[in-house]
Amino acid sequence: MKLTIDSILSREETRWSGVRELTLLAIPIVITVGSNTLMTGVDAWMVTKFGGKEYIAGIMPAGLMNHVLVSFFIGVVSCVSTFVGQSYGRHELRDCSRYAWQGIYLSLLIALGVMMFWPATPAIFKFMGHSEEVQRLETLYFRLRLWGVGGSVMSVALGAFFYATSKPLIPLVATILANVFNLVADYALIFGKLGMPEMGLVGAAIATNI
Repeated sequence: MKLTIDSILSREETRWSGVRELTLLAIPIVITVGSNTLMTGVDAWMVTKFGGKEYIAGIMPAGLMNHVLVSFFIGVVSCVSTFVGQSYGRHELRDCSRYAWQGIYLSLLIALGVMMFWPATPAIFKFMGHSEEVQRLETLYFRLRLWGVGGSVMSVALGAFFYATSKPLIPLVATILANVFNLVADYALIFGKLGMPEMGLVGAAIATNI
């Protein structure tokens, strides 16, 4: 059955109807929001198999910093769901798409803005006091992941549009497919499998960005 607000509310109301409605709508959101963390975790796991403790020491702080950066901008574009939801409730459907496009435009601006961290990245990780090799790996991974910040934020903005228009399964399916792709691409690009070159840490970042 197609999961929409109308299909949920059309069922007979019981004591647990509110819990059922909230759960059905919340689960896809939780999975989608956790996608970036899951991808970074998969990167770390596979890179550890490839390069050992120095690689895990490099990818974890860099991945965490990327997550903090993305999470800040996710908080900014999450307001798309509020405006789209209000327009959807008023049956002003054209405004729904307008707000979704504003989320896309804002994501593109964010993609450009985060590049200001590129020249500052070595100094940031040097401040943490890690070894030079770990700093090199941290800088490499974080800089490459900067290219994917805009896409991560845009996916949240588009997801907010679908949540607000009672279509939570669309971003859920997209998230599942993205994570499956990341797993396969990590394997191929980190270890040089499936006809791909062996790229190690660089391959992990590229796979996650895609």
